[in-house]
Amino acid sequence: MRVLLLLLLSLMTSSAIGQQTRLSYRLQKLALDREKMNEPIAVLIKGDVIYLKEEIKRLNGVVKFTSGNICSAILPAGNLLTLSDNAKVVRIEEGRVNVQALKDKMLINNRIDLVHQGVSPLIQGYDGSGVIAGIIDTGLDFTHPDFKDSLGQSRVLWIWDHLLANGTNTPLPYNYGQEFSKAAIDAGNASTHVDQTAHGTHVTGIATANGDSLAAFKGAAPKADIIAVSLNFNIDDETWLSSIADAVHYIFSKADSLNKPCVINISAGTYLGSHDGKDLQAEAIDNLITAQNGRMVVAAAGNAGNYPLHLRHQPNNDSTFTWFRQTSANPVYIEFWADTANLNAVQFTIGADMTTPSYTNRAQLPWTTIAPQIGVLGTDTLWSFNGNRIAIVQTYGQLIGDRYSMVYNIIPDPQRTISV
Repeated sequence: MRVLLLLLLSLMTSSAIGQQTRLSYRLQKLALDREKMNEPIAVLIKGDVIYLKEEIKRLNGVVKFTSGNICSAILPAGNLLTLSDNAKVVRIEEGRVNVQALKDKMLINNRIDLVHQGVSPLIQGYDGSGVIAGIIDTGLDFTHPDFKDSLGQSRVLWIWDHLLANGTNTPLPYNYGQEFSKAAIDAGNASTHVDQTAHGTHVTGIATANGDSLAAFKGAAPKADIIAVSLNFNIDDETWLSSIADAVHYIFSKADSLNKPCVINISAGTYLGSHDGKDLQAEAIDNLITAQNGRMVVAAAGNAGNYPLHLRHQPNNDSTFTWFRQTSANPVYIEFWADTANLNAVQFTIGADMTTPSYTNRAQLPWTTIAPQIGVLGTDTLWSFNGNRIAIVQTYGQLIGDRYSMVYNIIPDPQRTISV
């Protein structure tokens, strides 16, 4: 027999709603449970915090901290009803919640579980067996059981740590950092730096975790071997991008020596540059991918889509203005990129405005085109119209294939507001 339960809702015509509920469902049950009356309960209490601090102590409770009109406290369950009857209490909710990781549906939502099972039209299941998963990131906790095989041996074949000083195990021909082999890892002789942010370990888990710790968090390729590169994020962008290209070459070379196909994931990037895949580092990586079959690189799209870091203009016959506020004496770095056909006839300049009580033009460098800037490292001074120095402006233009690049490095005087 099936029982159909219906929740019937009707529209109340009366304006009387009733008194606000001060206790949650769970706390109401605990407060009435005789067996749990003395059990300490972590709660958040909204109300008159000055009064609540004393009242909670009187009810054998402890206030951990206050935040605005909310107290975080612990008190016996049996005293919750007494506290909730107080008019100076607005609401009480339990501090204990069922916290859980939220990526346990990845395999299902992305149908990876069907790939593992080899569901039609696949002719077999795929779980990463025989494939190298390369991870270029912040590092890796290689001791984690999710990165070991059924015998407890590491699935991590190599780790190259860019952060470590050169040693006898510095890989050639790169000549920086240190590498550790699977043999060193299994023998307990690997000493890479701690993955402090856990970002690299997290990403590696998404890609390759075997699910031994928690089955719901098995990775996309739980049987793949792993080669990890720990990046040094404390170097300038140009060197950092080159280290990315080095890491790709390193992983592909290791995979080639094992005669295995390889997929590399890079969940890292930079906000500078053309972002068109035409920088030499990107071209070098692309050449490595296309050099032979069985190679692939996957890169993250980024987390900063809502940050005002980039903008785009389509040149036309009218003037286009971009303003930004500078509130410190730190230099302001701007670079813009354009096709040669689009920028040849465009003039541009840097200026400064008053922002209060209304926008008023204070200073402006002469208009220029890209042609006289190419290959010239220039320095100019932005003077206000009444003779005050506002900023030093460094410039550099480049012609790179069919693209132009123009750089402005603006060094403002203290307490100046700059706009371009």
